[in-house]
Amino acid sequence: MNINFRHMLSIIALVLLQLNGNADDNAIKKLALEGIDYAGNLKYDQAAQVFDKIIEMQPDNPQGYFLKSAVYFWMFSADMHNEELGNKFKEFSDQAVDVAEKRLEENENDLDALFYLGGAYGSLGRYYGMTRSYLKAYWYGKKGNNILQDVVERDSTYYDAYLGLGIFNYLADVLPRFVKILSFILGIDGDKELGITQLNLAVEKGTYTKTEAMFFLGAIYTYREKEFDKAMVIWEKLLYKYPNNPGVLIHVARCYSDMGDCDRAIQIYEQIVDIINQTTLIPLSSVHYQLGRAYFRMNNIHEAIKSLQISVQSDTGYAGHRRWTYPWSHYFLGLSYDMLGNHEQALYHYHQVDDEQSERVYDLAQERLENPLDDTSMEIMKGRNLTGCREYEKALLVFQQIGSELIQRNDHYAHKKWSEIRYNISEVRYYQHRYKDALDILNELIEDKSIQDEWFMDWAYYMRGNCHRRLNNYEQALADYEKADNTDDRELSSRIEQAKIKLKN
Repeated sequence: MNINFRHMLSIIALVLLQLNGNADDNAIKKLALEGIDYAGNLKYDQAAQVFDKIIEMQPDNPQGYFLKSAVYFWMFSADMHNEELGNKFKEFSDQAVDVAEKRLEENENDLDALFYLGGAYGSLGRYYGMTRSYLKAYWYGKKGNNILQDVVERDSTYYDAYLGLGIFNYLADVLPRFVKILSFILGIDGDKELGITQLNLAVEKGTYTKTEAMFFLGAIYTYREKEFDKAMVIWEKLLYKYPNNPGVLIHVARCYSDMGDCDRAIQIYEQIVDIINQTTLIPLSSVHYQLGRAYFRMNNIHEAIKSLQISVQSDTGYAGHRRWTYPWSHYFLGLSYDMLGNHEQALYHYHQVDDEQSERVYDLAQERLENPLDDTSMEIMKGRNLTGCREYEKALLVFQQIGSELIQRNDHYAHKKWSEIRYNISEVRYYQHRYKDALDILNELIEDKSIQDEWFMDWAYYMRGNCHRRLNNYEQALADYEKADNTDDRELSSRIEQAKIKLKN
């Protein structure tokens, strides 16, 4: 055999090895995307089996372990009291870290290994945040973020890395204030707008993180940013890809509910109930709670009670391990029975709310126990429900009827309730785009020195700020937002934050 022929064989062998490696890489990519699709359809067992194949084919590749850990993370997210799922998630995350670090010891420029290392640390950070182990959450989150930042600095087109970066930057910026103090001490900074931009990059150009980025971004727009048009674009794309995923439908229904299309929301929630009767992947208690809330918002109290009772009964956890819907279902059952005049039954449900389950709903329940709803308060609640379902003219009729009754009285209670009604009328006018009319009412309320309730005035300043913003009076709007921003109300604080961002834009 002459040297040229030997050289030729060497070249052919090298080419064959490269072709074989590409074939393996293509097979792994196909399997990974197949498993991600299974997970997107909530077929977690099938997804796990696919990722096991990747581990079997390439045990020295962190990808299979990382994707397998993601399955357990998604399952744990739906059942955060399930320690077995949490432990499985940590087990495969640790394996992903170990394999990635071993590969990096052999080749420090292995970007794939670096990506999965950063992704694993980031996921562990999210896990510890969900379980309120904040020191661990910050440590893992920051470590993962630093590694992923290194990835995109080396290659800005490594788009899958932008999922973890986006999640970190967003969450680190919107943490509750008392938690952000700790993050400041630990030197963790966030940037919400940058986070959203990075998540959009993962959605548009990511390979393996596209689906999860869509879910996370859709949830941000739905529950935090309240930008329902943007949220619906994402949910509709996911529905097209995963038409039988009740988890996506829940978010769609929530968008319709918060946009005031209560009929459409109820239709979708009832559709979800039919789907999950055939599977246990989505907790029945969560869907019936949302359905009950939608019925309550429509003032269909009897149907609300039916759904809320199912929500309570289907939560089979024990004290301290109930789903978050358990105390909220009891609270709204209390309100529902109050609305029907069955105050004894209402008291029973208020007493079922434990402060260990949720401080916020516990405080609301205690408020109802200490200050029972009277007829006027219940009528105001009916009017607010109508406003929430965009039944503005009906809401006005309710408020005007109550006002005509109160105006006949001349006592402190009547004055207080009349102020509350006037505020609610200003909200209706605002939603009807009659900003000047709403502004006139709010000016009168704010100038009324006899109103002592801080929470009431905080909301009045916030709404007046909204009116000024809509009328392009930006300086006045900002001044009102600043006056309202001393509130302890987390819902109002979040709304003020969003309003200030709109001012900047």
